[in-house]
Amino acid sequence: MASTTAIKDVAVIGAGGKLGRLITTALLDAGFTVVALARADSSTPLPEGVTAVRRVDFASMEDLVGALRGQDAVVSAIGTMAVAHQRVLVEAAARAQVKRFVPSEYGLNTRSAGLRDTKLGRMLKPKIDMVDRLIELAEHSAGAFTWTGLGNNLFFDSSLEAGLLGIDISAQKATIVDSGDELFSTSNRGLVARAVVAVLQRPDETANRYLMVQSFVTTQNELLKVVSEEMQKASDGSGQKFEVKHITAAGTEKVADDALSGGNAFDAFWAYVRQYQFADGAGRALKREETANTLLGLGEEDLRESVRSVLVDMQVV
Repeated sequence: MASTTAIKDVAVIGAGGKLGRLITTALLDAGFTVVALARADSSTPLPEGVTAVRRVDFASMEDLVGALRGQDAVVSAIGTMAVAHQRVLVEAAARAQVKRFVPSEYGLNTRSAGLRDTKLGRMLKPKIDMVDRLIELAEHSAGAFTWTGLGNNLFFDSSLEAGLLGIDISAQKATIVDSGDELFSTSNRGLVARAVVAVLQRPDETANRYLMVQSFVTTQNELLKVVSEEMQKASDGSGQKFEVKHITAAGTEKVADDALSGGNAFDAFWAYVRQYQFADGAGRALKREETANTLLGLGEEDLRESVRSVLVDMQVV
């Protein structure tokens, strides 16, 4: 049984990153006491309001245990490609008797059996193994150590801006997988940050669970339509139309295979993601009752408003 002791003191790893900054600010705004853990040589600026910083050697168990002792929770916002480095952090948190560990999931549901046996699943194996270890540690802690996994499928705002959803706004080009009508779930980073806060505000209800959240459900075709319409509005209808290319799910996989064989893990990863999410019949869209939005007190968001916000940030409109 999870402890009912409230969580107050939170250590954040990756507080200076794109998502970490939002999580840290949301925690501070909600009244949590936050300490940022950073490498001794890190010069990454931290969010305004962070006054406690502990410089640590992330390879040193002794260093990490000392830094985490007295913390109620650890929130990791390490990037996906570096997530294997969490292993020492997880072990240190358990030894330091931290009550809750929130690993850097923030993406696809790595508990899904349909993901594990795919090429994408093999690339996500460090995340899968990490949650397996968290489950093991929690089972042997008699409720003293708990975890919460938080998935959100694809980040909407940052992925759209970077062209990772198949819509390249800067080049006005779109690559559509299969029909482009496959529904998929996606989340803005701000909603994910609020979800982290809500998890720590509800320690009993969220203990030792893998939760999924979403901002909305859409398709590649719907997204392209909304982006095109908003850009046309901004240009009084004089803007150029998107150049659209269609590619099959098998073709998307080949792109990923070629990238991986060429040593480009980043491009391979995102090509596998597009195949996994957008292929006809993929079935990755979550129903409202399958999400933790209600449990965490989160509403859903609006696609068009989210697109406008991205276009404004990109200074396109």
